[in-house]
Parts: sequence; structure tokens; C-alpha cells
Amino acid sequence: ASVLSNGKVLVTGGAGKTANLNSAELY
Repeated sequence: ASVLSNGKVLVTGGAGKTANLNSAELY
């Protein structure tokens, strides 16, 4: 996961609690 300059968190490759390895999510 990476924290973007605007404070959002970018999660790729199913990092965190998601099992979807093809996902990219913004929080």
C-alpha cells in the first residue's frame, strides 16, 4: 500500500484484508 500526496491510501495487488489479487482500491 502507498500513501498518496493527497492523503489517500492506494492498495494494489490484494494487499490488506482483500483477497482480490487484481484489484486496485483507493481509501
